[in-house]
Amino acid sequence: MRRLHSTQWTIVERVPAPTRESLTNETIAPHPALYTRDFARLMLKPPFLVNISGIVSMVQDETFSAAGDPMLMFRLTDSGGRYVQCRAFGRHVANEHIDNGTEVVLYFVTAQRGLNNQPGQLWIYDEAHIVSLQTGCAIPDPRQLIELRDV
Repeated sequence: MRRLHSTQWTIVERVPAPTRESLTNETIAPHPALYTRDFARLMLKPPFLVNISGIVSMVQDETFSAAGDPMLMFRLTDSGGRYVQCRAFGRHVANEHIDNGTEVVLYFVTAQRGLNNQPGQLWIYDEAHIVSLQTGCAIPDPRQLIELRDV
């Protein structure tokens, strides 16, 4: 992740519509080197950032944090049935790609361990990005929960 810093000479302009083909042509798929499909990579000690792809399932109803921020829980499942709990927080609660049977790439999500001996989750905060790869996917039978615990 990179941060931009401005100076007194910095000019920020709003671009009303993208011009790069990679942003205007929806048939161009994200490069697989930019994310992983390997859920074994989630076996690290949290917290950490990850870019990961899987199939959305078990989307629950919207809830709210103690501060009143919207949250949405769901599972992200790999092709072998390993799954991780995910929680969209803030703007991503309304993301159209968080839909059962949609294969997505979750960019810049934060793996956090759980509280009170509960399994951890992938948190999709506002700075994360979600891209849909395909819809109408068969959801593999759940076989193993990736718990995101201290190793």
